[in-house]
Amino acid sequence: MIAREIDWIKIGGKWTRVSWMKEKGVKIDAKVVMIPGNPGNEGFYEDFGKQLITKIATDKNENVEFITISHLNHVPLPKGLDESQSHDVYLLSDQVQQKINFFKEYLSKSDRIYLISHSIGSYMALQILPILESEGYNIVGCCALFPVFEFLPKSSQGIWMQHIADEHPNLDTVKDKLRLYYAVEDHWVPHGSAERNLKKYGPKCVRIDEHRCKHAFVVSHSGPMVNVVVSLLNEF
Repeated sequence: MIAREIDWIKIGGKWTRVSWMKEKGVKIDAKVVMIPGNPGNEGFYEDFGKQLITKIATDKNENVEFITISHLNHVPLPKGLDESQSHDVYLLSDQVQQKINFFKEYLSKSDRIYLISHSIGSYMALQILPILESEGYNIVGCCALFPVFEFLPKSSQGIWMQHIADEHPNLDTVKDKLRLYYAVEDHWVPHGSAERNLKKYGPKCVRIDEHRCKHAFVVSHSGPMVNVVVSLLNEF
């Protein structure tokens, strides 16, 4: 039976809602850290996480803990916590630093870690991946699902989000531990991004979806994407 624990914890001094899921009564072999896309609420990834835990146990014979970190101020604070935080405005760089702080405060460098990200969460993942590697964290591999990390204002849905991601992550140093998984059609991603990055980083790093999955896969395509992710994790 998979148990899910949800708690508000302080990360870098800021209240954040985090979800932990794992099979009861088993020894954990690795941890999956999920960085969500917008709206930044870890609750949307519950079904995906449960299916992923089961699939990894079956296909890889590994017991994993699935951890999802909500973005700062993307989930309403419960009464009794620091209500002043609810009025704070956070930049994308603050959200990136929050993820780094989570690793430093709650994970061990001895943990085997799979890093999974979705949409704008992939920008955060690709920013922190080289930092975590350089600091000695054991990142087995990173899967960026329907990644949004470059030229965001040039996409049809991102045109209103000017200057949100002006700095593109440098993937050259981490591409061997990285899989970028693109949809065939994705209005959050600039036209031609998948093909451009496929040419730049090669078919080992960049994949294009063959299952007609949507950008918001957690709504209706968790099953197919679980199969995709486990297949990608098997490559590391």
